[in-house]
Amino acid sequence: MRRNKVKGRIATAVSGAMLLGVASHADAAMVAYQDTGFVHGSQVSYSSAEFTIADAGTYQATLKDFIFPEPLDKLGLIITTGGTQELGRIDLGPNDKVGSFTFHADPGTYDAGFYGLAGPALQLGLYGVRVALDTQVGGTSGTPAPVPLPPSLLLLGTAVLAFSLAGRRRPGVGAAPAVA
Repeated sequence: MRRNKVKGRIATAVSGAMLLGVASHADAAMVAYQDTGFVHGSQVSYSSAEFTIADAGTYQATLKDFIFPEPLDKLGLIITTGGTQELGRIDLGPNDKVGSFTFHADPGTYDAGFYGLAGPALQLGLYGVRVALDTQVGGTSGTPAPVPLPPSLLLLGTAVLAFSLAGRRRPGVGAAPAVA
């Protein structure tokens, strides 16, 4: 029974994540950095990425816990200028799904640092990050921009959903034929 419950949650999460990926409509030229990553194990995971901003302006950094296959216990993002000056930070807890902040950036190279701690049950989680030009320059809309999933994860999600549906038992399959 527990296994079916986990399969059901995974199928639901994949379907929701696929819809999030389709919901993105921002112009790709306005996105400075976008990625997804996994957090796994019982220890805090750390990673970083370097990205380049071509146009000066106000940018919005958004961090999202995809709650796949379960919520992360901790998730954080920090944007710095070459690892020295902090431009902004997001710290999400197990009940937080998304967070964002805005910062001013001139053309140049920036660093995004991540940390995460997976939930205790499956010790696995998925997050997304996006840094894009803020279309409301200087203001926040209250609703962070969506962080889409890459196409490869959409394909994986479709396969997981198909296998979970195919794995369900159908009545009458495998039963002995009736004797007349």
